[in-house]
Amino acid sequence: AFKVEYNIEFEDFNIYPFTLQPLIENAVKHGVSHMKGSGIINFGVCRKEDDIIITIKDNGKGFDSSIFDSSSTDEVKHVGLMNTINRIQLYLNGSITIESAPEDGTLITITFPIIE
Repeated sequence: AFKVEYNIEFEDFNIYPFTLQPLIENAVKHGVSHMKGSGIINFGVCRKEDDIIITIKDNGKGFDSSIFDSSSTDEVKHVGLMNTINRIQLYLNGSITIESAPEDGTLITITFPIIE
């Protein structure tokens, strides 16, 4: 079992459908679904100056996030995640950071400019 916590401070923005779905699905499937204790996924949205910042954090098993370094040859194993990263960069003119370590959970931060 797991619970979801929301920290929504800003709601007035648009994002393409299913942009966040693979990231949240990964937090459930790979992060907290196999935990013996209580898994927690935190979803947050805030505005900082002219940017939207979205965070997805779980307290799950984590992974070695260095696989997403620019020198990585392991990208073919992570097609869904790489497609999501590319979509955020291409369509939202945004950036994404993935911070994770084995047994230490994962934090994904998406930052993109507000388009008015």
